[in-house]
Amino acid sequence: MKVLSLLLILALASMESFAQNDSTRVEIPIRPNQSRPMVIPMDEMGFVVIDQNQANILEPSNVISLTGYDTSMKRKWDQVITYGRRLSLQLYEYQAGKLYLIYGNQQREEREFYVIDPKTGRVDQYDFFYLDNLSAKDFVVISQQVYILGTLKRLPVLLEFDLKTKKVAPFSLAIDAKDVEVLEVISEGERQVSATISIEVNKRKQLLTKTFDIITKEGQEFVVKPSDEYDLLNGKVTSLNEHDKLVIGTYGFRNRLESQGMFVGGYVGGREVIKKYHRFTEMNNFFGFLSENEQQRIANKISKKSKKGKELKLRYRLLVHEAIVHNDEYIMLGEAYYPTYRTERYRRYGPRGYYYDTRTVFDGYKFTHAVVAAINKRGDLSWDNSFKINDTKTFQLKERVKLLVKEETLTLIYNIEGEVYQLQIKNGKEIEGTRSDLLAKKHDHDRVKLSDTGDAEYWYDNNFLVWGYQKIKNYEGEGDKIKRNVFYINKLSY
Repeated sequence: MKVLSLLLILALASMESFAQNDSTRVEIPIRPNQSRPMVIPMDEMGFVVIDQNQANILEPSNVISLTGYDTSMKRKWDQVITYGRRLSLQLYEYQAGKLYLIYGNQQREEREFYVIDPKTGRVDQYDFFYLDNLSAKDFVVISQQVYILGTLKRLPVLLEFDLKTKKVAPFSLAIDAKDVEVLEVISEGERQVSATISIEVNKRKQLLTKTFDIITKEGQEFVVKPSDEYDLLNGKVTSLNEHDKLVIGTYGFRNRLESQGMFVGGYVGGREVIKKYHRFTEMNNFFGFLSENEQQRIANKISKKSKKGKELKLRYRLLVHEAIVHNDEYIMLGEAYYPTYRTERYRRYGPRGYYYDTRTVFDGYKFTHAVVAAINKRGDLSWDNSFKINDTKTFQLKERVKLLVKEETLTLIYNIEGEVYQLQIKNGKEIEGTRSDLLAKKHDHDRVKLSDTGDAEYWYDNNFLVWGYQKIKNYEGEGDKIKRNVFYINKLSY
């Protein structure tokens, strides 16, 4: 253990000497084939970089380093976590001034829960056990209780893990449905927790929210059912108070995964009072990311279908963000995408020996644009706008466009290959159209030769963090090397 501790100290000291930073950019040396570190913004507390690579020289390999930075991009602490063998990071969440990590393995019973203090870097570890085959989807922390939503043998499960007693207890979801998909769990004040689940009943997809009192364990059920011709595909719940809820999501034709529009469902006192559908084809700017000629072609198709009493079927799916309350309205943001496939040849063996055949394989998700809309308290659409996402394909389905709401202005950004695209909207109208900016460089004569897709996240106040991998050359003698491969983190202010 002493030898391991010494190696860890040396590794962290090496990170200290190599990680270069100023007030707007941090660079961490990295090899091209290494996995990318994780960046977790923590509002005014700064941000944390979680890096598996810095521990690759050590044994055992189940060691990660955590480095905390303040809002001026200065290092403030370093920490090391040695987690259980055959476990991996499943979920993480920054909430109420603490960073939480869950390590586990779907095939094993043990789990490790870590609580990190962003001020000091202190790490507290809590171990707990539950049945194997548990696939954790989301979690939330209320005081000393952790509520974990997931599936167990295709059935939804909501667990309560008490950090004081180390006990794990399930809530009774009692859902009799086919094709269940858990979506999210949220806290509602200090006494309630709500789980939202997509279920199929009588071959119809609908959304179910179960709200529990964490003291009495009593539950209340809210169901948003579709109209006759549609299925509800996904949704996000916004709690207005302990009794009233708003659900915003997407719907599509029955037995299809593509979205046709946005629905709004509302509950007051446990009674459904709002359910409205807004077709994408009837929105003012849903297709605004297309060229004028393309928009006209879409408009002609919509018109032809409408004259026949039909609705144009779209090919988009929508990744829905959590709604934001702004000026007595709800700002909904979603990212349109579709799965792509390619045909590949492969060699197989048959009765007459080896021969070549073809097969279709998944080739990533193609993002086309983001749609942002304002919904009033009656569920009506106040305005909508769109934001083109340039040439973004990824194998991981996650939110890429980030939103900042400041006074009357909405700022949307995303990072693609070290270039940040932004769109500002005021009262539903674009202020100056989409523009892009290259990220600030470490040295004046740095030449970026290669950038990966990159990522971005809202940080605090009017600041974002953007990060990714870059291959850089500098022939003017600035810095220690002519060539360097770095993981960069930039601070952007608007």
